[in-house]
Amino acid sequence: MKQVRIRSRILGILLVAVCIMTGCGHPFGDGYSRSEIAAVNLVTDRIWPYIKSNPEAFMMVLEMHEIDDGCAVLLLRFTDKKVDAAFWVRDGEVFTVNEAARVIAPTFDAAPSAITFERVKAVVH
Repeated sequence: MKQVRIRSRILGILLVAVCIMTGCGHPFGDGYSRSEIAAVNLVTDRIWPYIKSNPEAFMMVLEMHEIDDGCAVLLLRFTDKKVDAAFWVRDGEVFTVNEAARVIAPTFDAAPSAITFERVKAVVH
C-alpha cells in the first residue's frame, strides 16, 4: 500500500531534494511517479489553510495513484483521526471527489462524475 506521512510543507522540500538526487525522470521512491508526487504536493499546498487552522491535521497519511489522465489523492487520516477525503488532480487543478474533501476544501470544484470515491479507493490501494 502506498502511503506518505506528511508533516507540513517540509515534505515538499524534501521530496524535491530527493527527486533531484535520484533523477526526476524515473519512478520516485517506492514506485511513486513524478505526477503522483506533484499531485500530493499540489493538494497539500492548496489545503494548507485548513491544515494550518487544525492542529490535528499536522500529520497526514495519503495514498495516491494515476487515474483517468489525472491523479487520485486519498487523504486517509489526520494524526489519529480517520478522514477519507478524496481529491483528483489534473492539469494543475485540484478537484474534490467526496463530501469529506468538500469539508476541507469547500471552494474547490467537484471532480467529473466518472471520478468517484469508490474508484479512487480502488486505485490507490
